[in-house]
Amino acid sequence: IRSFLKRCLLGAVAFFVLGFIALLILGIVDSSKFGTEVRQWADLEGRTLQGALVVGSPEEALLRVLPANRIYRVPLSRLSEPDRDYVRGHQMDHELFGDLYPGVKNQWPSKIEGRQQPINLTSSNQGKTWESTHYEFRSDVPVNPKVAEGIAVTCEAIDLALKDSPLPLTWGRSSDKKRVVILYHSDTDFYRSGAQDNWGAYYHTGTNQVHVPLSATRNEKPKGSYSRFTLDKRNSYKIFVHEMVHQACTSLSALRLPAWIPEGTAELYSALQTSPGFFNFVNHPVQIRRHLSERLGGGEILQVQEVELPNLDRFLTLGLNGFNNTTAASPNGGQCEYSAALLLTEYFCFEDGNSLRHYLEAVLTGVNPKNALEMHLLRGRTPHEIEGLIMNRWKKFGMALRFVKHPEIRIQQFTPDVGIGSKLSSPF
Repeated sequence: IRSFLKRCLLGAVAFFVLGFIALLILGIVDSSKFGTEVRQWADLEGRTLQGALVVGSPEEALLRVLPANRIYRVPLSRLSEPDRDYVRGHQMDHELFGDLYPGVKNQWPSKIEGRQQPINLTSSNQGKTWESTHYEFRSDVPVNPKVAEGIAVTCEAIDLALKDSPLPLTWGRSSDKKRVVILYHSDTDFYRSGAQDNWGAYYHTGTNQVHVPLSATRNEKPKGSYSRFTLDKRNSYKIFVHEMVHQACTSLSALRLPAWIPEGTAELYSALQTSPGFFNFVNHPVQIRRHLSERLGGGEILQVQEVELPNLDRFLTLGLNGFNNTTAASPNGGQCEYSAALLLTEYFCFEDGNSLRHYLEAVLTGVNPKNALEMHLLRGRTPHEIEGLIMNRWKKFGMALRFVKHPEIRIQQFTPDVGIGSKLSSPF
């Protein structure tokens, strides 16, 4: 009963948090009053700072420290008694606090291996429904146990990779509610569900479900793949990862962020999964360049040498509708826009002091996205200056970038696969 009540309470609080975010988006709630009651804070040694309480628990306080607008977790044991009393007047249960605002790692992991994590896989409905620790898989026909296990391992690895990153990607999400993946035995049924002809999987924002055809999987264990599950083509499971990241990062879907942030985050994890269920974060420039070659049409035979990307003066603040309209009208299917989203995310995560973390923490605790962009990502720099920094970063990896008004893909931008992208380091 206690577990049931805890799940109900957690779900109610998560619903409130996401509902509050929705009200912020609609403008019904004044975001300037959310977590911005500025006061002076002191620790037990008398040191002081200016900041605002976002939320507290009996053990911790989530503070926005000014003037940098950075978010910090501070144990109540370090605060003065008046500050502890203040937090106690604005607190939630510590377990709920930890579920809704889990701690964020300080650095990227070296690797994530899904097969090393317990998945707690069970089946029901004669094998048509399977559940793992964080996911529920539904099919209209019984699913082979080995296939179900492989899919669960792949999905649980994605969940772990998101939790182990130095980004607050799981904030505001109920940890007890399983995420649903719909598996289709028939390609016809998959397309009838709303998929387009060129889709390998898709995420439905209204239901928070991922849809994938079982025809894209195979039962046998391919040589060189540790998992019993894979997709027929390398880019197929990358699409699957992309959509699963969208589903897992529900807060990014609820906020009115520039489109490159959720799309670039999904692309980043798609690029860094070197095989189903295995993420390698060490050689990320190599893997990203290979991913770009595949995305832009070179496959595994040609390596991209030059990439045209959209100018950042508009792209940095382009909303989801604008992004979708741009990619729909693009002669290359939006591949240049998705590539720009990936390279922006990579830069702000790995080269710019992980400023994307500070941006997301600010937005997820009530700061206007436009203000957070200026505070944490641009920091007085122009979009043109950011272009130059990204260009210089990839120049040393042998890839030339050009930011233009109407980016295109040309065959002369590729060469036979040699150099930095010719061989990926073994993940084993």
